[in-house]
Amino acid sequence: MLKLSLTELIQKVDDIPVLPDIVYRVITLTEDPNSTITDLEQVILQDQSLTARILRLANSAYYGYTRTISTISEAVILLGFSTMRNIVLAATMNKFLVSEVPGYGLDKGELWRHSQACAITAWHLARRIKMKNPDKAYTAALLEDIGKVILSVYMKEAYESVLVRLEQEGESFLNVEQEILGFDHAQVGG
Repeated sequence: MLKLSLTELIQKVDDIPVLPDIVYRVITLTEDPNSTITDLEQVILQDQSLTARILRLANSAYYGYTRTISTISEAVILLGFSTMRNIVLAATMNKFLVSEVPGYGLDKGELWRHSQACAITAWHLARRIKMKNPDKAYTAALLEDIGKVILSVYMKEAYESVLVRLEQEGESFLNVEQEILGFDHAQVGG
């Protein structure tokens, strides 16, 4: 079995998706008190796929608006900068987190649904306790299990041992990962 240190694993990982420049620009604009709806709209409109996703989400039952939102500026006005930031980040991460994670027994889409549930819950909890920036809680929760994807892809062989041990002893993933790999998915994701 191939055993790597955490540092070696991280150096081996060459294919963690880099967020597109547009995501960084949206995050920067949504955190800038001097940016305008037009500034944000102009950046988002540069990506047709992202524009379509935002409009589809803005018109979903989740937001419950009775009229159709047909422009990005309308979506920004109705949803706000903070929600737009979260939608853009989530829409981008969806491509990565929606894949199957066989090392964890997760079918296609399961990690994405889990990540979204965690992110939304963290955001609501952060608002409830009046955290200064609940979007940071959203982002952290959205990305909390990225280490699972990395381990599942880059340590398939070693992960078979983790799964066998889990089935036999019923311990937690973190404990078994630590014992077999020397680190766990939380450390890899961090």
